[in-house]
Amino acid sequence: MRRRSPRLLCALTIALAGTPACSRAFGESSTPGHATDPPGGTAVSVAGTTGPTEPGQLAYLVATCPDGSPPAAGGLLADLSTGKPASPSLRLDATRPTGTAWAAVVATGGVAEPGARSRAFALCPPTEIPRIHEVASRLGPRQAGTASLATAPCPPGSTVVGGGGGVDMADGGAAPRFFFLTGSYPSSPAGVPVLAGAAAAWTAVGAIGGMPLAGGRVTAFAVCATGRAPSVVAATIHGPSSPATTVAATATCPPGSVLLGGGANTGLPRATSPPQGLHLRGTYPSHADGRIPSDGELVPSWTAVANAGGLPTLGAVTTAFALCQR
Repeated sequence: MRRRSPRLLCALTIALAGTPACSRAFGESSTPGHATDPPGGTAVSVAGTTGPTEPGQLAYLVATCPDGSPPAAGGLLADLSTGKPASPSLRLDATRPTGTAWAAVVATGGVAEPGARSRAFALCPPTEIPRIHEVASRLGPRQAGTASLATAPCPPGSTVVGGGGGVDMADGGAAPRFFFLTGSYPSSPAGVPVLAGAAAAWTAVGAIGGMPLAGGRVTAFAVCATGRAPSVVAATIHGPSSPATTVAATATCPPGSVLLGGGANTGLPRATSPPQGLHLRGTYPSHADGRIPSDGELVPSWTAVANAGGLPTLGAVTTAFALCQR
């Protein structure tokens, strides 16, 4: 096994075209928590850019590990540099592996978002793990207020160590502003979220708001490996419930384990389609209290951030998933 350099520097490319888990819910105006990270942690490389700020705009980011090795996993967060609450306009379109890097796409809806910023995260464990990338796409959703799931199973004899998801058009075009990502998480081959133990697949969920869509596509990206399987630690909270509010959940690996990846999901517990306007605004490696890591920091946790749109989302829950290996 090849060892990574203990010092992390960010390599950034921006293209323009009860249990060992903790959870936290907050509004954007809440103060940071004070949970203590367990010993150890996995190094994170962070790539950032301003925007998207205009209606219907996209921001593209790519984060890499400093020695050029493929990240074990990666994530994405969209918020405001001012520290003020972000409007429901900011949403995630994609977070995915690209061979030796981790790519991300942030989008705005129909409202301008002055002060918006986007950050991509590459998770770089101390020991490189040979990986297999699996991809699965599904057309849809088509009807207003519905969602589609795509699930990429790992090959026999391997398990999920990370993954990602994305929404776009089947012809390769960008997703319209009412089409967004609501889930990217470890799952069974049938797409059921895995809350504990090993996962055999990765699922992505894409939803549309109040307009029908023809030619949309949801894609799941599974990062698989043989050998010792990581175990999923999940943290689920209620919300967001009120219009234009935000909640976050954070799942933390237990002491003595290493964070290899993570995911997020938001929606109704037993429904296929999330409430209209509900979407992810963040799925990223974090500190145990959900704080955003700086470039080169070691982290043990994964945080999921969900935003409600302009309608109530009663009954919604948000789940963070951490993939932890002893």
